[in-house]
Amino acid sequence: MLISLEELSIHARCAIYNDLSHMNPRYLTPQQYEPTFHDEEVLYHKKNLFLLSLYFDKIIICTDNVLAFTRYLSKDVVCSVVASPWFRDLVEQGIIVLAGWGSSFNTDMMRNQAEYSSIYRPDLKEKWYVDHLLSLSRIAGWVVREPSMGEHEHIGYLRPLVLRSEGPFEVDEISSLTDLIDRTQDSVGYVGTMELFPFIDKLHNPEKADSFFHSYYVSWHQYCAQHYAPMIPIHTSRIRLPLTTLSLAFNQQTTVTTLYSPDLFQRFLLRRFGPKMLSKILAVEVKQLTQIRNGDWGRFKERYHEYIAAASSVCWVALHPQAHELLTNNQVMDELITEIFKSAAKDTDISALGGVLDAVLSILGGVAVFGPVFQVFKEQINSRAGIVANAIVHRELEPFLKKLHSVLDKPRGDLLIPSTA
Repeated sequence: MLISLEELSIHARCAIYNDLSHMNPRYLTPQQYEPTFHDEEVLYHKKNLFLLSLYFDKIIICTDNVLAFTRYLSKDVVCSVVASPWFRDLVEQGIIVLAGWGSSFNTDMMRNQAEYSSIYRPDLKEKWYVDHLLSLSRIAGWVVREPSMGEHEHIGYLRPLVLRSEGPFEVDEISSLTDLIDRTQDSVGYVGTMELFPFIDKLHNPEKADSFFHSYYVSWHQYCAQHYAPMIPIHTSRIRLPLTTLSLAFNQQTTVTTLYSPDLFQRFLLRRFGPKMLSKILAVEVKQLTQIRNGDWGRFKERYHEYIAAASSVCWVALHPQAHELLTNNQVMDELITEIFKSAAKDTDISALGGVLDAVLSILGGVAVFGPVFQVFKEQINSRAGIVANAIVHRELEPFLKKLHSVLDKPRGDLLIPSTA
């Protein structure tokens, strides 16, 4: 029996991964970004998915993301990732779960997706790949994203962003775009990519197209955060997104989605295992990852999520216009640290939390801009806790980290990329 996203999230920590997507602006308007290289993109997504598997139970991949592409670049990257043996292994092990729509009229949600995706650029949806997805769908775990066609309330997140896109667009163009969005919503009940993207392509203007595609991606991220919580839409540093929060239903706590980024978790592991970690994790086989996702891993995962929740309660300070003054104010710092301990478990090791917060705040703002703020923050934590905030050690983290170290030390595959500092 098919279950909903909400039902799955009751007993599993779930991430929604949208970077591997037909709506990724980097693949839609590549001329607006640094050069994209196919093999590097495949490894980039493999790295992210492997990292996410170490602190989430399930990684949700929406069917639109892997089939509704409208560019050769997105097609090539997405197809190469999804057709990889390691991706199939993640699906087979139940780590990657597919999310579809339309179960109220046809439970074969991958076939629903194939039919919808053929509306625009059907030449990109090659038969071998559609057949591969249909085969993959038979071994996959499934959840229902929406029982009917599309997301009716997505327009409420997209329309305001388009209205604010003066600069690339003239006022009359924005009016035309919002009219198009409204007509599409009235016609089919949602603002789908197959309906909207053909009109954007007719602009023949990469800057304007990128502005719209970025707004669309941001609006989808925000929609996911509000409508699919406590599932976490994953934010990576490669696509600039606004600070987005969501409510964790099981404890009613609000967290910042940025803090769940694999970029942050990567920094966490780099501190522990050193610069060779990145090349080693890409050589690990999925079965090796699965074998260490046991009781020690469960405790590690929950503790790491507790740190994120605690960091969420204080990360606002780095974005405050008077951040430096606030952090040098002893009363404010005492209140912040009290809040950290209230948010985290009673026995949270502040040294581990300090290391996480340092990486979190660096990702949020960029070291070049907020570096002095972070340094003051760490110094204040150190002076009050009496320990070094850079250490990442905790008795409940250690058993799993030791197992992970043994796997990284002897991966069964080939090292695929050179080590980087």
